[in-house]
Amino acid sequence: MWIEPFVALRAPLLTNLRTDPFELAHDIGMDYARWYVEHMFAFASAAEFVERWLQLFKEFPPRQKPGTFNLDNVMEALTSPQSGGR
Repeated sequence: MWIEPFVALRAPLLTNLRTDPFELAHDIGMDYARWYVEHMFAFASAAEFVERWLQLFKEFPPRQKPGTFNLDNVMEALTSPQSGGR
């Protein structure tokens, strides 16, 4: 559960995790906007990488339905007699 509400952005946030491991630069960094513009070239190479990665799902589709995790499913699994409460 996230503390802050979900906010849809017009562009993804760029973060250098080595220099900003807590991803706070876009909130508290005074010069983040300039740094963001200077490193926008990273989107082009990242887009190519992601496109190649997504193409793999056509060639090798997922074998099973992804799991859904919510409180109702967890409580049902805990209280069902076949799970033994574990």
